[in-house]
Amino acid sequence: CSFYYFVINASDVAGNMVTDDNAGIYYRFNTKEITTAYSVDLSTNPGWSTEGQWAFGQPTGQGGQHGHPDPTSGFTGNNVYGYNLNGDYPNNSPAHSLTSTAFDCSNVSNAKLTYMRWLGVERNMYDQASVQISNNGTTWNTLWMNPDIEHADDSWVKHELDISDYADGQSMVYLRWVNGATDQGWQYCGWNIDDIVINGTRPCS
Repeated sequence: CSFYYFVINASDVAGNMVTDDNAGIYYRFNTKEITTAYSVDLSTNPGWSTEGQWAFGQPTGQGGQHGHPDPTSGFTGNNVYGYNLNGDYPNNSPAHSLTSTAFDCSNVSNAKLTYMRWLGVERNMYDQASVQISNNGTTWNTLWMNPDIEHADDSWVKHELDISDYADGQSMVYLRWVNGATDQGWQYCGWNIDDIVINGTRPCS
């Protein structure tokens, strides 16, 4: 929420300089206010909807038949939302989702989702992991999906996604993390997430 004033100086290859100060009143722009629409560090259970082996709690550092095992705690505190807190995801599993409650982003522009991730998953042609968004809890759009290479985090990683196309100005925004489908082959530790934040901008008050 500050004004910045500037002039433009330009020179050609011969060193001739010209200055544009907007007829003496300068050019200016105004930075917007940063706002947080949602933030949770999972110190307590926010009560999101879980399917399959999605669960809230402390991971036990097990799994890692391929890739790496789960962490032994969250990035902040003990708890995470994770898929099978006691090891790897199973073979031949359909897609199972962790679905958030609705967030109010009606006063937010340039919305971004940031969260901490510890994920192990086989390449996309065999096993899938994704992050999706919805404005009604029924129709979902994919924000991110694991690529067709092995994904094997061995530490907490900050993951940021631009959700502005679906969240800006919307009073109901749902997020979900999807584990699966998986095939009959290799098994990995799956999803662990923590410290979920939705930030954006709004006009200055």
